Amino acid sequence: MCKWAIDNGNNEKLRIVLCGYEGGIQMPDDWKVFAWKANGGLANKGDAQGRENAFKERIYFSPHCLNIT
Repeated sequence: MCKWAIDNGNNEKLRIVLCGYEGGIQMPDDWKVFAWKANGGLANKGDAQGRENAFKERIYFSPHCLNIT
């Protein structure tokens, strides 16, 4: 799914949003990224990996998405 999204990210008819972890996949430079911290789920109850990943949550927006700010 990530490959399709990246391959189609410059299609002006599409607004694509991907969620993932920082460093999980190399995103193109023209994509916008929003960093956030999870407040529930494994961020509260999980093991060390779940708590660590809470700080790596990212939302990636293709170039034709509306501004995120």
